[in-house]
Amino acid sequence: MINMKSIRKLFRWKMLVFLGLLYVQLGCKSDGNKHTVQSDTPVRGNIKIAADVSLKELVENLLFVFENTYLDASLECIYLSENKLSQQLMQDSFRMMIIHRPLNDQELNYFRQANVRPIQELIASDALAIITYSQQDTLLTKNQLITTLSTDTGVFRQFVFEKKNTSTLTTILAMMNLNNQIPNHFYGMDSIAIIIDYLYKNKQAAALIPAILLENEPFISNTEIKVIGIYSHTNRNQDIVSYPFQAYMSDSSYPLVRGIYTVTAEGRSGLGTGFASFIASDVGQRIVLRLGLLPATMPQRTVEIRNSIPLTPLELENKNKKKSQ
Repeated sequence: MINMKSIRKLFRWKMLVFLGLLYVQLGCKSDGNKHTVQSDTPVRGNIKIAADVSLKELVENLLFVFENTYLDASLECIYLSENKLSQQLMQDSFRMMIIHRPLNDQELNYFRQANVRPIQELIASDALAIITYSQQDTLLTKNQLITTLSTDTGVFRQFVFEKKNTSTLTTILAMMNLNNQIPNHFYGMDSIAIIIDYLYKNKQAAALIPAILLENEPFISNTEIKVIGIYSHTNRNQDIVSYPFQAYMSDSSYPLVRGIYTVTAEGRSGLGTGFASFIASDVGQRIVLRLGLLPATMPQRTVEIRNSIPLTPLELENKNKKKSQ
């Protein structure tokens, strides 16, 4: 005999399970982006970020330590030129990036219209280095620097840079107030290797490169290429010469210095915010320092001064034995 009560009870359970599964499925489909956005925390999740291609050495080191500290965090970084970074940012391709400048008015207006308040933070400073194989004097006054960058009548008749590092060019144009007008003696090349070879064959040429490459790029560190020094004053009677290194960046004596910024546009504390906070932390700033860049906040080092040298465990044990005798 069929038990109608049992059948009705079983039917109710099946309907509840079906409706529950349907609710979850529809919720994920109708608001898939929201589900993805909220699936990460400051130390857990999987997201894409972006960075200027010239900062790859820095970002790779930061990611290595961060992901090995927080094992549930996974960040895929896309390295782009500055121009492409700006385009991708305004297409919502990623929620966090690392660039050489703050957001411009157009980018800020985009976020304003989207009701998103981006967080920008200075995390470090780096410099642009001028390198050459020239046998001439490799020290320039600031006036000579301005002349040789803005015209082809200076010490160097040609300046070359890596095409993909468009931030190098835009930084120089902004510093020289050239209104995005590229000087005729500036030439883009496909790689650092090609640049080094070109400098070797053309002694009157110089290259503009990110200073981080001086120690971390084999094509440069393994050659006898020269780094141009800049007199801190306007004439050569002053014996203070600055170079694109940390000490001269910190006291602002080297003129070709630019900032490095993190930009997060999550609207909450997600994984991008967590990574940006890690970079600004003491650990992150020590990584910045180790790579030859200038940290935004200098890592603290505590030194304890004692009147005497502490005993080793063995010395302490021998001392206690003597007291007991």
